[in-house]
Amino acid sequence: MMTSNKPIVRLADQPRYDPESIRQHAKRMFEADGLRVRGKTVFVKPSFVYPARPPLNIGVNTQPAVVGGVCAALKDLGARRVQVAEDCLAGPSQAGFLAMGVLPYLRGVAEPVYLHEEPRQVVSVADALVESEFRMPRKLMDADVFVSLPKIKVNMFATVTLSVKNHIGLLLQPDRLTNHHYNLHKKITDLYRTRVPDYVVADAVMAGEGQGPMHADPVPLGLLLGSANGLAADVVASRLMGYEPDEVDHLRYLAETGLGSHRRQDVEVDGAELVEARRRRLVRPRTDLD
Repeated sequence: MMTSNKPIVRLADQPRYDPESIRQHAKRMFEADGLRVRGKTVFVKPSFVYPARPPLNIGVNTQPAVVGGVCAALKDLGARRVQVAEDCLAGPSQAGFLAMGVLPYLRGVAEPVYLHEEPRQVVSVADALVESEFRMPRKLMDADVFVSLPKIKVNMFATVTLSVKNHIGLLLQPDRLTNHHYNLHKKITDLYRTRVPDYVVADAVMAGEGQGPMHADPVPLGLLLGSANGLAADVVASRLMGYEPDEVDHLRYLAETGLGSHRRQDVEVDGAELVEARRRRLVRPRTDLD
């Protein structure tokens, strides 16, 4: 039984994209960490980078079985309303949902939210590093509970794409471009603090290596990763990918803001044996001009 005051990251053995198994694992994680959703509106944010039918994007996008399984778990625990919100880099938001084949998983369980057409509100960030205001989806800011569903993969611009980086997809396309250069890690840090997730369930059934985020090659890790602390989740996910947290600037910046620690020894892992058993040094993206 976990008794320390450290944030807990939970790992579950998940070798296949089986929505019913994912549903049961997610439900156990939520219950173990005391996530309260009964009677509440839950905003769920997966990662649909670009519209493509699985399995072409299996190392890039959060897969439909993960989205469907987690949403079903939330309904099992009494959520009144579950909203699945995302955009994509090519075409309107609807293209991502249709191409991913995720809509059948949502039928009778959750409603799609197409972020490119959603009303926005300006959210301010105190002591910002580079951006003090963001136009955020109103439904996110009004929701009772926020659950982030990132895909674990490498990223040639931000080192890794995990729960913290998943926030970039909440922005309208023009707003993503500001500071999307040498200040990107600081932008991600500011953006994350607009609304910190109440829970993270990361898709590590198949991770992504190589030329992420758009062209990551799939690597089987066979895991689901869950935590009520997004920073802690990313610390453990980085370890699984063969990165030390100090290599990921936005994790270090977030720790400096007081949201937690980015040191591995400050995170407790339920299923720690799976970290060493499944840990891989993922192929890192080439950034040379060739």
